[in-house]
Amino acid sequence: MQIQKIKESDNKKLEELIRSVLIEYNANRDGCAWSDPLLGEMSTCYRENNEVYYVVYDGDKLIAGCGIGQIEGYPSVCELQKLYCSADYRGQGIGKMLMDKCLLFASEHYDQCYLETFLSMSEANRLYIKYGFELLTKPLYSGEHNACDGWYIKTLKK
Repeated sequence: MQIQKIKESDNKKLEELIRSVLIEYNANRDGCAWSDPLLGEMSTCYRENNEVYYVVYDGDKLIAGCGIGQIEGYPSVCELQKLYCSADYRGQGIGKMLMDKCLLFASEHYDQCYLETFLSMSEANRLYIKYGFELLTKPLYSGEHNACDGWYIKTLKK
């Protein structure tokens, strides 16, 4: 398996992966990643020095991805964004590998890391808790993912 920063040629494959996972979890609706207008152009979203998106390939098959993005109005807080892994590859440590890489990057640029998710994505939620993310009672900010019902934050620097 190979992990790399997203490139334009990854866009379509990544969109297909994300949509397949969202369908699997009945999250194919407005208010979540499903309705992101730039979902098919993810490589254009991570161009700042304090942002990154990684994709994982098994041969020529894109099997996972995850990124760190900035949150407007919160200069010291980043967001863990769009952590998705193909169903066939879950349980093999790919999510952990992406989390390690993303959180290392985040710790070099931010003090805290926030994320929004669906509590029904139980595998992902267990991973977040394992990494020290704390469940919040409400979202940090009012964003485009207003259908999410789980919000977490993690302190990166003390």
